[in-house]
Amino acid sequence: MPIALSPALRSQLHPNADVDTSAPRAATRTREAPAATTSPTAALVHYTYTDKSEAAVRARLERYRDGYSGPYIVAGARVVAPAQFRMVGGFNDANAGCVVVHGAPHADPKNARLRELLEVCSRAHLPYPGRCLMGCPEGHELARVTQALIDAGKLPAGDASLPDRIKSLQWHYGIGIDCTDYVLGAALAAHGQRERDVAIRSFGVALPAPGIDYFATATTNPHLQRVEVAAARAGDVFCLDDPGSVGHRAVVYERHVCGDDELSALRAKFGSDCSAFFVGGAVHQIEVDSSWGAGDQGASYGGVRRDTWLFNASTGAWAQLDKRVSADSEPVFRQTGRGPAGEVLRGIFRFK
Repeated sequence: MPIALSPALRSQLHPNADVDTSAPRAATRTREAPAATTSPTAALVHYTYTDKSEAAVRARLERYRDGYSGPYIVAGARVVAPAQFRMVGGFNDANAGCVVVHGAPHADPKNARLRELLEVCSRAHLPYPGRCLMGCPEGHELARVTQALIDAGKLPAGDASLPDRIKSLQWHYGIGIDCTDYVLGAALAAHGQRERDVAIRSFGVALPAPGIDYFATATTNPHLQRVEVAAARAGDVFCLDDPGSVGHRAVVYERHVCGDDELSALRAKFGSDCSAFFVGGAVHQIEVDSSWGAGDQGASYGGVRRDTWLFNASTGAWAQLDKRVSADSEPVFRQTGRGPAGEVLRGIFRFK
């Protein structure tokens, strides 16, 4: 139904509105390529998961990641743009018209950007975009809301690339995807499971639920098992939890032990710091997907991104090829003292 801009609908975010919880997440959905002159629309395609090989799991993770990249139609051109980061309690709460009262998010009916977003969605006959504002949308939900804003002429001007301008648009209106919801969907996709297959109750709340960290109690979750770094494989989930921080979640795309040629290439590219890190023993390279923070201004490096981590199994040291410089620049080698991405590793977990 089209959105009625009533105070009742604006007074409270409704992340579960118009959600079919019996269906797979965006993990098992794909998008048809749209006609060049029309806005894209979601098409649901269900897959079977009989192939458990690493290659098949990585293909499912690629398909899932693609689902958070549009595509979008801008002036007749088809544009792929990774989703921007959005988290309740994050830097762009004000853009989303979100205020947290007694731990629960509420919408501010006087917020000009929220009113503008709701009016655009109403004209486009879209459901209430609460999940986009809460940072827990399906890929197709975020794409439809973003496309409606583009069609309404809201895309910011400037010299930045079209994908970066689309991410700026999402930041401006406070829509996007947080790490936990992205990673949960990706892990379910990798293992061919539905949310109901991994349901639990935690602190009296039924999980999975939009916008709530499913992995907060990973160590006691009967559907999860802990694995070591050297055994990590595609679809496993890294849980990073610095004391006093909101933590971070990332899903493994690929892990392997670096060979001599690979180490030599890394030394040649990144220099002496990289060479010193490799001393001691086997070095694991781990590629992970997540939705990463965008700072306080919605930086272009934020949102859905694949990062590369390095782990020295002999010293226990971590490093990363840091992409948090700009979306278009080359990554920088950085050793991260506390753990992956500079945070404390609580554990790596796999759905049983």
